[in-house]
Amino acid sequence: METKPVTRIEANVLPVAKIQVTDGGGAQVEYSLVLDYNAIAKAQEVLGRDLSVLLNWQKLSGPDLSVIAWAAFDRYHPEVTLRQVRQWLAPAQQNDLFSMLFEMTWPGIMADLVRFAEDQAAVPSGEGQPNPPAAAGA
Repeated sequence: METKPVTRIEANVLPVAKIQVTDGGGAQVEYSLVLDYNAIAKAQEVLGRDLSVLLNWQKLSGPDLSVIAWAAFDRYHPEVTLRQVRQWLAPAQQNDLFSMLFEMTWPGIMADLVRFAEDQAAVPSGEGQPNPPAAAGA
């Protein structure tokens, strides 16, 4: 089977996420985030991991996520500092922040992962697994 060389790639409009921050006076300020290659490169400089590789999203800490969010501010709000981002976000928001950033980078992947987990749960134990667990007491 012959593979054809890639001669054309269509760029899409990248997803934009929003974060609302209440300033010191109680006013709501909305910020836009985009995870393009500029943001990924900016985050990589601090984190030392390439977020364009799917597996590098495993085991990110809260401070790691704040770096990614900070990098994603760069297109529309380059004046925002990492310190500001870390003051705006709390550990209680970590799961939501991860989901938002991950989905921005890999659109549709969260739904795919949920479907995969549901499919795996529907398979009887040991079936469809390359190395089923050994029987207890064997």
